Amino acid sequence: MRYIQHKSGQKLHLAFEIEGSLTHPVCGRKFDHYRASFNMPLGHACKDCMKRINNPLFNQRNFIIQNI
Repeated sequence: MRYIQHKSGQKLHLAFEIEGSLTHPVCGRKFDHYRASFNMPLGHACKDCMKRINNPLFNQRNFIIQNI
């Protein structure tokens, strides 16, 4: 899992890294491109991404398959 940022100064969103590419952010936002990706502690993530990751109904495998 990595952090991605769309523009400078905006929130960091969580995304999964698969074979050198990244999925869309977990919170559901769609970006054409990312400014940067980071590997940081989870405390810096977008609140919507964190809510979704911590939801017991969130299925990581299904999310990755749908967003490759």
